[in-house]
Amino acid sequence: MISHRFSVPLLSTVICLVGVGLGIAQSQDKRTLLDRISKRPFDASVIGEVERNRNPDLLPPLRKAFEETDGKREKQYIARTLIKLGDQDTKYFEYLAGFARVAVESSAPTVFTRAADGTFLRGRPNPEFERWCRDHGLDVQQELVNQLKTYPSDVMMLAASGDARARDLLRQGLTSQNEGVFLSTIVGLVLLRDRASIPEILAEASRFPFENSKAVIAVILSSYEGEEVQREILAAVADPELREMYTKALEDRRKQQVR
Repeated sequence: MISHRFSVPLLSTVICLVGVGLGIAQSQDKRTLLDRISKRPFDASVIGEVERNRNPDLLPPLRKAFEETDGKREKQYIARTLIKLGDQDTKYFEYLAGFARVAVESSAPTVFTRAADGTFLRGRPNPEFERWCRDHGLDVQQELVNQLKTYPSDVMMLAASGDARARDLLRQGLTSQNEGVFLSTIVGLVLLRDRASIPEILAEASRFPFENSKAVIAVILSSYEGEEVQREILAAVADPELREMYTKALEDRRKQQVR
């Protein structure tokens, strides 16, 4: 049953943007991190600290952990971190891209049926989504989990790596009917400073016209740095409400930077 106003993808995207990640703690020394990385089963809570430490000596044990770990989520975190620390081995990128590609290429219609005010209607999912699941021989409940949680998260893993090789796949995600996939895609393009995608981002954003969607899109767009690109976005935003939200998001970001 779907009964919430804000979807999991929307909230998880905001959390990622404001920097609430795994393993936030006081800085740990290299020896402590090496010990934590070497433990099995691999504990993904070490990832945030490893990414902040950025010590190249952590790369070999991370590669070993990747090979010795079976869990999908843990391997995704390890692959993402290896890429962020500079390891360009194709297998780490392809591991992340493989899952993200499935999400981006999904032809599923939107899961939600929404009322005129943007709230999600309680009860059954979108009838078109249910028909699509039947036509593709998929279990509706399992596909709900995929669309609401798994797919947006898989795209976010790739997006958060900041790997330029993901650019074309992320651009493909801009046309997704899945709001969480769309938002995760924007995050990745912003991290890549992909200004060429701004017009398409704004054009596709009109497919998600509700206040909560616009607020998240505004926050993501405010992560583009530089007055020139910010003026470009302001000039290109046709929706007055989105422009106002974007302007406020910029102001909030500037206040945070001053602190």
